[in-house]
Amino acid sequence: MVFDVCVKQTADKTWTMGQSIFWSIRDILKETEGTGLKYKMRVRVKVDKKGDIGNAFSYAHAYFNMNDWAGDNVQLIAIPAQAVNNREWQWYELPDVIEYRPDVRQIVYVVAENNPENVSAIYVDTFELVPVTEK
Repeated sequence: MVFDVCVKQTADKTWTMGQSIFWSIRDILKETEGTGLKYKMRVRVKVDKKGDIGNAFSYAHAYFNMNDWAGDNVQLIAIPAQAVNNREWQWYELPDVIEYRPDVRQIVYVVAENNPENVSAIYVDTFELVPVTEK
């Protein structure tokens, strides 16, 4: 399953999870309930980089309560500015599988880090949920 977007977020403030570039995946995952199907999440990001210090962005899978935005990250990966190539699209994958949970809302997201000295902005153009077979 693919969610195509083309979004820019500047790296000059501390963005909240609610202000992140996110994809609500609960309804998609709900369709797999009872099948045992699990996914890996991939996202494609490009960074306008000015330096190599600090983090460029973070990406994550998060759970939220059904009735509000109270929740927490299940997986959160911070990408250092020195690990990205300037203005090149790169794929990033969460290491753990994602599966449906009926008691929470689930999202995957990307957020620019507050690092304007080293990063001008990030761009996200694709989120993917890739089916996996666990052994």
